[in-house]
Amino acid sequence: KYQALKNCKYLINLLPEHPETIGFVDRALLVKIKEPFFYINFGRYMTHKEEDLIELLDSKKISAAAFDVFDPSSFKSLLNIKNLILTPHVASVSKDFWKKEMKLISHNLECYVNKDLTSMKNLIFLEGKNP
Repeated sequence: KYQALKNCKYLINLLPEHPETIGFVDRALLVKIKEPFFYINFGRYMTHKEEDLIELLDSKKISAAAFDVFDPSSFKSLLNIKNLILTPHVASVSKDFWKKEMKLISHNLECYVNKDLTSMKNLIFLEGKNP
């Protein structure tokens, strides 16, 4: 059933959220893959079990991983994992994506240069408080 996993070097998750896909990528599935391998998630975060992935990343069963989509409540703990790359949910880019992004980046850069951090947009506060 999972013969194709046996020799794969990369597992790329593109699964949508559906009752049959929730928790599909878990420890039981991942241990079928020959070590080491890379895991990349562009699918919905609920399709994999993050705690299983974190355990396998820590043990180096998974060489490295990249999450474009992840559980927002686990963001802080994911930042400390050295062999994990987090991207800001940009696997799918709309027609006007970079125009909107450049406007946001320009605004935030101007705020930063002017030491006006409270006016910045789309911030993540790691300590739960504003700058």
